[in-house]
Amino acid sequence: TIHVISVFKSDDQWALETIENSDMVTKSPIVAEQDAAYREILEAKREVALQKMKWMLGNALDGYEGKVLIEAVSNMDPAEGIVNYAKQRNCDLIVMGRRGLGSVRSMIGSVSQRVAHETDLPLLVVK
Repeated sequence: TIHVISVFKSDDQWALETIENSDMVTKSPIVAEQDAAYREILEAKREVALQKMKWMLGNALDGYEGKVLIEAVSNMDPAEGIVNYAKQRNCDLIVMGRRGLGSVRSMIGSVSQRVAHETDLPLLVVK
């Protein structure tokens, strides 16, 4: 199975997790309304990220006969989102693209570099 993911940064995820972990949820109808609103915002952002990823892929996987999962993942930290996703799904390899915007010192990119430090999985970075 090939997993194609986009990690989108969302403050709404942080707010939602804060509300979910709070004792206020059971005490306040206002907090419950905020929870629902954050979920709607987060789902809308997820859908936009997913559609963008599908558009970017275009027909790159046409002809591939295996299983392909395309997902958008919310996390305040893109590297953490990638590493957590790979761990949760027992991935064998992480393949990442880079834009080449960094300095010569950071040839593989800042997110790729952090992923390399945070996982034991093999990492392939392509331009």
